[in-house]
Amino acid sequence: MGVDERVPEPLLAELPRQQQVFDEERSSQQPGALVQPLRDPELTFAVNVVAPIVLAAELLPARSVIFSSASHWTGAMHWDDLQLAVPGAYDQSKLTIALVTFELARRLEGAGVTAVCFDPDDIDTKLLREGRPELSAISIVHGATTSVHLASSPDAEGPTGVYFEDGRETRPLEAVLDRGAQRRIWAEVERLSGRLRV
Repeated sequence: MGVDERVPEPLLAELPRQQQVFDEERSSQQPGALVQPLRDPELTFAVNVVAPIVLAAELLPARSVIFSSASHWTGAMHWDDLQLAVPGAYDQSKLTIALVTFELARRLEGAGVTAVCFDPDDIDTKLLREGRPELSAISIVHGATTSVHLASSPDAEGPTGVYFEDGRETRPLEAVLDRGAQRRIWAEVERLSGRLRV
């Protein structure tokens, strides 16, 4: 499915409209790969930014728990090149998804819907072992702990528009809190995907 296509209504009817976790593909290993028909955005931006927010909007009022990353700490916004060529695309995409998640939460204020993003830590996957063997990794089960808690625990219903790292609410990079940047990236996502149902 192209990331600008809407989730089919029969599929929506079958999905539990409770808590949802939106995963990512670590696509920065495929520089230059493109996703159609989104006017050819770079794959990392399309998968790590546009797709999770389109899904989150389609599945409302489900709880939105969106994968960001500690990589957002080293990200920088290149507004003239959001589909940034690697290196740098992954870190920028994680800063961008944090920005757009915070904007989603702001747009949902008063609706009783949680929208948060988090860092799952470095998880022991084939991709990590082959791409970044110097990193120490945690087990997949351990890595799922935060996402499962945020998606399913009644205790996690309260916080919204926040970032979690090491299983705790953490103040993100100051750039993530810039409301002007949040609105700006939301507009860019809508330019690529069409108007979101929020």
